[in-house]
Amino acid sequence: EWGFADGPGAQARVGDVGAMAAERDGTLYVVDSGDLRRIAPDGTVSTLAKGLVVTTYGGVPGVPGLYNHHFGMAVDGRGGVYTVDFRHHRILHWDASGTRVAYEAGGLANWATRGSWGWTVTGVAVAGDAIYVMEYWRMPTPPAELIGNPRIRKISAAGTSVTVMSVASFAARAAVGLAVGLLFLLWGARQWKKPPPPIESNKSSSSAACAK
Repeated sequence: EWGFADGPGAQARVGDVGAMAAERDGTLYVVDSGDLRRIAPDGTVSTLAKGLVVTTYGGVPGVPGLYNHHFGMAVDGRGGVYTVDFRHHRILHWDASGTRVAYEAGGLANWATRGSWGWTVTGVAVAGDAIYVMEYWRMPTPPAELIGNPRIRKISAAGTSVTVMSVASFAARAAVGLAVGLLFLLWGARQWKKPPPPIESNKSSSSAACAK
């Protein structure tokens, strides 16, 4: 049944599940309303971390987060769980010692626009000591559709990263970004050059006052 309660299978309740990953022994990890929860093979549910990721972001007007479940998950086989934190453009790693940031998308566009443009994390996978990160270049839809923008990066245990696959090159993204920026500049210049609207109403009011 829908709700939120830890305990044996018959007593446990889950609500807004947005992601799931499984261990070899059948243990499941889920993100439920932003909380990290574990479902043991016997059905026992326990909450491991409250408020791990933000779920009330985007969605539809009046219902933040609805239909907006960008929560990729993966397990490392050593009791650790990787979870995509879509709102903050990063991947979090949880284990018994606590939570840490395993990867954070960066770049000039991310910094300059506070995440409105630039790389956004959507998926994660684990292979040995390395993690694989899926990202897309966040920008207005028309230019994004023109260049295609997803990429996959491999992050080693030492923290070094390399792009494994990319649909569009940096040159393509830069060219489209410059073109869009130029259009905005031209539009802004045109708006700035427009003469102020006439003040006919003020003149009419002044004439009426003088007539009285």
